[in-house]
Order: sequence, then structure tokens, then C-alpha cells
Amino acid sequence: MHTSTALEQTGEWTRVQRLIALARTAYDEEITPERREQMRQRVLAKLDQMAQERERRHNRRRAAARVFLAGVAALLLAGIALKLRSA
Repeated sequence: MHTSTALEQTGEWTRVQRLIALARTAYDEEITPERREQMRQRVLAKLDQMAQERERRHNRRRAAARVFLAGVAALLLAGIALKLRSA
């Protein structure tokens, strides 16, 4: 059995070192103001789209609730009418 306290330069270790170096250099470049503005505009457009979709869902729920309540009211009125007629 071979044990060692030093890190051996195996192929796997070399690969890990390259990945570490790549990770360190990945964010070296600063985002340009133009790119930052594009990203900001995309985020704002997405937020606006999400708000519009939320509003559409809210309006559909309100419409469905109104239809449901109108049906319940019609059933109640029909029940009352039948009770009055049979009394």
C-alpha cells in the first residue's frame, strides 16, 4: 500500500488545476456599460411580461368567480320561485 503526503501530479490533478485556473479567469472581464444596459432591459422586459401575465390570470379568475356567483344566484332564485309557487 502506497501512501503519500505530497500531492502527486497525476492526470486527474492536472485537470483539476486547469479547471481552477479557468474558474479564476472566467470573471476577469468587466461587463461593458452597453452589455449591462442590454441585460437590464431584458430583465425589465421580463418583469413587465410577468406582471401582464399575472394581471391576465387575475382577470380570468375574477371572470370565473362572477360566472360562478351568477349561477349560484340563478339557482337560489329558481329554488325560491319553486318554493313560492308550491306554497
